[in-house]
Order: sequence, then C-alpha cells, then structure tokens
Amino acid sequence: DTALKSANVDVVSYATPQNGQSFSNEVTMTITGDSGAVRQAIISARDIGCQLLGTLGSTPKNDQPSYI
Repeated sequence: DTALKSANVDVVSYATPQNGQSFSNEVTMTITGDSGAVRQAIISARDIGCQLLGTLGSTPKNDQPSYI
C-alpha cells in the first residue's frame, strides 16, 4: 500500500500463498515505473516494514550496505 501510494508506480503482478506462491507465507509484488519512482516506492515500503517489525521487538538492522 505504502509503495504504491508514495510514488508513481504500477503493479505488474503479485503472488500470495493462495495465488502462485504456496511455498511461503510471503506476498511478492512486481512493480514498474521510472527508476527513481521504483526506488522511492521500495524505500517507503522498507521504512514502514521496519517500523511494523519494530513493534514486535527491536527494530531490524541491516549489517551490510543497502544497494537501494
């Protein structure tokens, strides 16, 4: 939701455990758009995801440099 609302990107496809991705409990979404918009969408979604995970305990940290 955040990724799509934060930048001018479009959904190409998505997979859920019930639709095309039965081997995991994750949702995968493919988006398209200007490279800067896609980058902004990913960063916005990552920030919200980290905030939500932080409510379950400590905020997740990446020990490696991010390529985004």
